[in-house]
Amino acid sequence: VIQAVSRLPKLTMLCLNHDNQDTYAYIPIFPSDSMIEGIRLAKDNGLSISFIDLAIKDYKVVEAFQSPDDYAINTIGLEKFYDLNRQYLPKSDNQTDNKRESNMAFHLNRLSKNFERVLFIGGMAHWENIREHLVQQTYMFHPHELEMINPPFLAKPGDKALFSLLEEIPYLVFNYEIARRFNLPYDKWQTIIKLLQEVKSLPLIEEENYNTREMNNLIDYAKKLAHIDDEIIPDLYNLLLSAKQTLGDDYGIELLDLSMKYPFKEDDNLPIINLENNNFTMGGKKISLKRSLPDFAMNTLPDNQWQKLELIRKKKDEIPDDYISEWFDFGFYSHVPEDTILENFIDRMENKVINEMVIQPKIHEFSGSLMDGLELRETIRNFTNKKIYVKEFKKEKISIGAWLMIFDDELSAIKYPWAMSLSAEHHNESDIAFYATNPLLHPVSRQIIKAEYGALLAFKPPLADNKKISWEDIDIMEDLRIYQMTMLAIDLCTTNGILYIASKPPEPYFYKIAAQKNKKIYYLSLNKFSNRNLKKIKRFHLLKTRKTRNIADDYI
Repeated sequence: VIQAVSRLPKLTMLCLNHDNQDTYAYIPIFPSDSMIEGIRLAKDNGLSISFIDLAIKDYKVVEAFQSPDDYAINTIGLEKFYDLNRQYLPKSDNQTDNKRESNMAFHLNRLSKNFERVLFIGGMAHWENIREHLVQQTYMFHPHELEMINPPFLAKPGDKALFSLLEEIPYLVFNYEIARRFNLPYDKWQTIIKLLQEVKSLPLIEEENYNTREMNNLIDYAKKLAHIDDEIIPDLYNLLLSAKQTLGDDYGIELLDLSMKYPFKEDDNLPIINLENNNFTMGGKKISLKRSLPDFAMNTLPDNQWQKLELIRKKKDEIPDDYISEWFDFGFYSHVPEDTILENFIDRMENKVINEMVIQPKIHEFSGSLMDGLELRETIRNFTNKKIYVKEFKKEKISIGAWLMIFDDELSAIKYPWAMSLSAEHHNESDIAFYATNPLLHPVSRQIIKAEYGALLAFKPPLADNKKISWEDIDIMEDLRIYQMTMLAIDLCTTNGILYIASKPPEPYFYKIAAQKNKKIYYLSLNKFSNRNLKKIKRFHLLKTRKTRNIADDYI
């Protein structure tokens, strides 16, 4: 044990084999284990260490007990935490446990005579009986029950078995080790927040630009799941489930990968214990493991069953340096699910405008119907005439034919060098024209590239063939890009309604130009839409061939 502790922060398992079978009892020598921390404290401070438990042959562990989340100790203190647990602890009143407790009390009494202060680290279920032995002086020395075992050996957990054996998120153990080494404060919950923020900053996730509200939704969801499980701090399963449900599989996968990082490793000759198909293996052979020092936290699931959570990891291709040249031999094809998202958004926005846009109310003298309510001002004004007036709201008959979405007011040619128009593939799709980032700089695979709209103009129903937008129509100086798109919307819209979505409304003269052509511009602020919904609309992919659509879902 002392040898393994000396290897920390590298992780070690002290393995014991009793019968030459492939079943091993093991003692975890991990930073997250309280007994190991006690040994480290003694070694760091040059203090004596005494192992006082009694070896019992064929010892049977007392009934499993899941204590409340020990994070509560930070708030209520250790003594209060113990007092709250004490009445629920399994009773250790069998003869074997009595011998263990009597023996431990004997050694504690012996040590207290030789040392001014003694730190005892042991199980809560045994402390009351040990203390009673000390008070009543009924303690007694008992010899170890020896049994034949093969020579113990040290092993180390492999990457695949790390979480199962460590019984804690490896990232948290790593941060605890750093805090311990440099005498820094450590708070488990704050470290989880740090973990979530680090995932947000990873290259594959940073471009999502998750805002504070989205991150808080993840955190709140994880805390609620923890409370359902009668815990204060969410475990890895609840963190991953929360990430999947709020931010999606991509964030969840990056969270899983970072959670499993434990960098303290070395190349040595210790055997590696790994996890393959839910079975532990060592040296390619299937083995069984049994924790020698029982940890009741491992028994919180019925029959020790795994909890399943599906996270889909998208495929990644090796992309050659010269892949760009291949694209110019083909046309471009859209990704059908993104087409559906865009078309559904367009339809919803038309309904939103119809529901929100109302004309000024018409006022009528009351004649039997309250219509849309009492018009108080007009009624008060005519109080002397003893007349009552009511108001009537009539929604405009709106038919939107053009949708202009300005996602970025600064449509610079440097940031959005791509100007393109795409025609609808069928009558239920829109013709679109847009300014976008350069997708060739953001390859997803050799056949898929990714970009983001700076501005998007859509027409539905599609324009007639002689009215289609050409590249020359939108190839214009960057200062005139918004002007040009607005004028195209006004000129080419086949109905009387144009929806303008941007952070600020269009210039007043655009309303006048539209009115001269018997059309009307309706404005909706970008602030009316969630950041997540805007991301779904702004981001798009281009496919090299139509056949690429068959595999696009594996990458996007």
